[in-house]
Amino acid sequence: MASRKQKARLDSLTIIFRNSQETPEYMANRIRLDSVFNSVMEERRDAATKFLHKNPGSLASLLIINSQFSNIPLFNEEHDIVFYKLLDSCLAKSYPQNKLVLGYHLRVNEIENKIKKRIEVKKMLLPGAIMPAIETISIDGQPVSLSSLNGKVVLVNFWEAGNPVCREKNQELYRIYKRIHNKGFEVIEISLDENRDLLRDVIKQDRITWRQINDFDKGYSEIGHRFNIISVPYSFLIDRHGKIAFVNPSFDKLDKKIKLLLKRR
Repeated sequence: MASRKQKARLDSLTIIFRNSQETPEYMANRIRLDSVFNSVMEERRDAATKFLHKNPGSLASLLIINSQFSNIPLFNEEHDIVFYKLLDSCLAKSYPQNKLVLGYHLRVNEIENKIKKRIEVKKMLLPGAIMPAIETISIDGQPVSLSSLNGKVVLVNFWEAGNPVCREKNQELYRIYKRIHNKGFEVIEISLDENRDLLRDVIKQDRITWRQINDFDKGYSEIGHRFNIISVPYSFLIDRHGKIAFVNPSFDKLDKKIKLLLKRR
């Protein structure tokens, strides 16, 4: 599990982070804290993974696969379905009548059904398909309608203000937007942040002027769910006719893809 040195550093950075929330160093401290947290999280997950591999038929594995670090699960039901199925199979052989094992089996079946539904949704969001409607209100209380942007090339981007990778991508997007916005390029961003104060601070710091949506509430985003979003950043590049042209395009080639779509009529 996490070393004492890592725990001490994490605790120290947490205190620094809390004390700097109203200072210019806030985001820098947030990035440092996230980096150490992710390192500790990875170490704990590695140790848990080794245990599961060695003891898939042990009841203790049920505790391990459900374990958390700082209220965040070490294992993701869908990403780590292989582990869930391995335990399900081994435990059923060792404890066929155990109530915990029977309940776990039902849970694994539910996860598999959820994955099947996600695959079905994903098939509806492939290049060439009409982009599903987005009709909602921005964080500033203004109506946002994807259909109102027909005739323009639109990037619909899912992100988190507290995610360093998302902020880095947004900096590149800002440069692209500044260059070709007046040629018919628009951006709609859907934030999956629960901390809306942080979101507003980052929007201001990063000079973001395009449409921002945030419907995240109590760990759930209706829009994120509809678009099958599991991780961020994740985006859809829409052509002038409202069709999906590219799914999650690489940002280093985004400029060229947008210009290509702008040339088409």
